[in-house]
Amino acid sequence: ADCAAQDYFLSGESTNKGILLDKGWRFHAGDDPEWASTEYDDKDWKSINPTLDIHALPEIPRSGIGWFRLHLSVDSNSVIDPLALLIQQSGASEIYLDGALIHRFGILSTDPLKVRAYDPLKKPALLSLTRKSHQVLAIRYALQTNASYTTIFETRNPALLVIIRNLTPSIENEKKQTSITLAMQVFTIGFCFMLFTLHLAFYIFYPAQKANLYFSLFAFFFLTSCLARIFFFLYSHTVNAKFYFANISLDLIPIGYFFLLTAIYFLFDQKRGKLYWSLMALIVIAFVFTAYAYGWGWLIGGPLMQLLVVLNVTYIAMLSLRRNKRGSWIMVAGSIICLIFFVGFILQRK
Repeated sequence: ADCAAQDYFLSGESTNKGILLDKGWRFHAGDDPEWASTEYDDKDWKSINPTLDIHALPEIPRSGIGWFRLHLSVDSNSVIDPLALLIQQSGASEIYLDGALIHRFGILSTDPLKVRAYDPLKKPALLSLTRKSHQVLAIRYALQTNASYTTIFETRNPALLVIIRNLTPSIENEKKQTSITLAMQVFTIGFCFMLFTLHLAFYIFYPAQKANLYFSLFAFFFLTSCLARIFFFLYSHTVNAKFYFANISLDLIPIGYFFLLTAIYFLFDQKRGKLYWSLMALIVIAFVFTAYAYGWGWLIGGPLMQLLVVLNVTYIAMLSLRRNKRGSWIMVAGSIICLIFFVGFILQRK
């Protein structure tokens, strides 16, 4: 009866919409193969919400194995279509349905140093339910010791996030999201490559105008950032790979913006003073916050640094406008439009 109160009821309607399994889970540290069994009594286990951030779940040991268990009620008359598990996790896992191993993500080992975390990135994994009305999902789980987690680009690090959904729409949605991500990044890469080659050619033919060199470097670093972002969003399954690709992608953006700012200084013959060099120092310091200040550090290395650079560009462009520099009004208009879009982007994320 205690278990039944925690059941998720799986019906054809609910699985078509998708069910986030964030309630009813029970957890116990330790390791015993009997804990995968449907008949095992887990009423004394600790209730837990595994979808929370890994740092908000002290009950999960940072070294060693533990088990999650969840009881499911199944309407076998309406659940007809094949189902999928969409999983995001911060550790390694073995997934059992009624005692049978159905999936393994990462490397689990009784030796904590051999555990390798793996994030499936919510790619659909087949879930074949039986005709039984009561079934148990049991997950053997462990964290990787000394793993580096990141929240860059608003990345979440749940211990274990599981969604059950019909297989066909899950596959279609995954393909759609992948296509959208690739299309956006590839478009940006193509545009930046065009700017890179164009300004580099200008510099080669007229090296006296160094602004073209710095414009080309801006485009190159932004292009490289987009490449790293593709690997981060679509192909970084290990925790450490996600950490490194996220940091590389984000760090390249303020470097690129700094070259953009340098190009503006050269273009309008502006002397590089304390403001310029202070901004350069802040960018280097921001790299540290981005990597090691969990949760909020990336906001300094990302949005804040970009905002400061754009504000500086606007300031230099306005000074040049007052000095009647040719073309300065275009830069003023462009920087103001950039600020408006930047603020709009930040506001709509809240």
